[in-house]
Amino acid sequence: MIFQKLSSSNGFQLMGATVSCYSEPMEDVPHPRLHKRKNTYYLRASYPADLLHLFKGKERWKSLGTTDYREAVRRVRAASADFDAEMERLRATEAGPPANLSQREIVRLCGKAYDFAMRQWEDQPGGAVIYEKFIDKMSRTNTAAELEAEIGPHLAELLSRSSTVGKIDEDTKARFLPALRDTIRDAATTLRRRANNDYGTDHLVNRFGGANKKPAGGLSLRRLMDDYLADPSVRRGEKTLLSYRILFDAIEELIGPDKLVRDVTREDCKRVRSLLQTIPKNARKVYPGKSLLEAARRAKIEGKPLMSVGTVNSYLNNQSSLFNWAVKEELADRNPARDLQLADPVKDRNKRKPVPQTDLSKLFQMPLYTGCVDDENGYAKRGTNHPRRGRFWVPLLALFHGLRQGEACQLHKTDVRQIGGVWCLMLSEEDPDEMEVEDRKRIKTEAGERFVPLHAELVAMGFLDFVRSCNGVRLFPELERDKYGYFSTMSKWFGRFLSKAGVKQPRVTFHSLRHNYRDALRRAKLSRDVIQALGGWASDGVDDNYGGDLEAFVSVLADAVARVSYDGLDLSHLHVSATPARAVA
Repeated sequence: MIFQKLSSSNGFQLMGATVSCYSEPMEDVPHPRLHKRKNTYYLRASYPADLLHLFKGKERWKSLGTTDYREAVRRVRAASADFDAEMERLRATEAGPPANLSQREIVRLCGKAYDFAMRQWEDQPGGAVIYEKFIDKMSRTNTAAELEAEIGPHLAELLSRSSTVGKIDEDTKARFLPALRDTIRDAATTLRRRANNDYGTDHLVNRFGGANKKPAGGLSLRRLMDDYLADPSVRRGEKTLLSYRILFDAIEELIGPDKLVRDVTREDCKRVRSLLQTIPKNARKVYPGKSLLEAARRAKIEGKPLMSVGTVNSYLNNQSSLFNWAVKEELADRNPARDLQLADPVKDRNKRKPVPQTDLSKLFQMPLYTGCVDDENGYAKRGTNHPRRGRFWVPLLALFHGLRQGEACQLHKTDVRQIGGVWCLMLSEEDPDEMEVEDRKRIKTEAGERFVPLHAELVAMGFLDFVRSCNGVRLFPELERDKYGYFSTMSKWFGRFLSKAGVKQPRVTFHSLRHNYRDALRRAKLSRDVIQALGGWASDGVDDNYGGDLEAFVSVLADAVARVSYDGLDLSHLHVSATPARAVA
């Protein structure tokens, strides 16, 4: 898993255009590389013909993180300039002779790889077994041929993301391959300790010494915020990018954009927290064009409702993440924003609750599931039609597989596939580069990247036949995203669906079905690792590196899914065939 993700993730801040969120105002004129899709603006730049062999696809699409045209014009200019500079750097690297790196430089780059693995998975390492497999695999990778086959592709990826190193000579490669192998082994060893709840001192990192050391703190807050958002190793949706604007505006207003990172104090960060506590909901809409300080002043006078503690804490988490990133990138020596979250009077477990067992039966006896006019405006009216599209299948996928709303709505036809004769749902973000942007997927967390064996109930309902009948990329193309790329319309519809069924109550939402699923897994007395793997609550994710054990692991998960049941819930009226014991071919 470490190896796979190290190579496939946009690991280091070495490639990809940098988008400045705080560029100077520019004239509002069209730009040839500015394109709009689904209300969001993108940079669209073609790769030079002489560099095409370095990339997958012929052009780069990069979200500018805004739906505002004037802001997009400003951002695309900076993004385009960075793209051109990157192409020139690559062209110069290609033209130059292969580099012969010093051992110190090799160790420095290996240290980057090690640091990336720690940043990605140290906080949520998942189960220890996957790391044991990696350690064993690395210990058996010794010959030149084995190193080339196993480590070579990942070395190429690492070099492609280096801003200072391009091609290397054979002598360097012969020294680099075993060094990178040892780095991956060490990363797996440390992460195995973390998976076993050992967060003691990381002695292995010491072997990289000061190879990665660089001067700390000489960066302005404005530059830090720009670089943080532009880091390609961190995936953020467009809505998340926009949410950072409130926080960054608060930082600029109270601390100042030109203050050096090294000079930011904990008291500065507490002042930001105090301001966030006084900002009204939808401040930018309620008081357009006003500073946050002015919005807070007016909200107090006018008695406007303020942001919830949960929302404030999300901004405070972002503030801590910003400075934590600065520490990891060695741009700061400490994180002054750590542990500033407010006490939330509503505990996490009370924010959402499962759909009551008796109400589940009411939901699936609604006209949508027994016969309706149609599945649009007539889903709650008795009729003779039995449409089976997104609104029909998505709640069932959540109830029997724990899929989050977005995960279910964005499913592709190719996500339903067999492993060892067992039909599974593959939940990942591995999409072809040439796929239309609106057809690409997003997974809420790294832990969400997983596979879940199909429950026999859905097989009996004809889900596989439905999948076979789909002609497009997505299973539910009629379910559209909002301007931020989320399926908010589905969420709003499900709220109305609950009301029509007469089961609407506080803290019961679409996500409640996922709570039902987790409770069902617990009732089945399954192991913690299995529950985490099936629900995406761990960080193991979907990985092809189980070798010969993959089919056995799928079989274990299939047996576990088969034990998901709900007392008193009879869905036989939805069956089109007999219910098998497991969803096998």
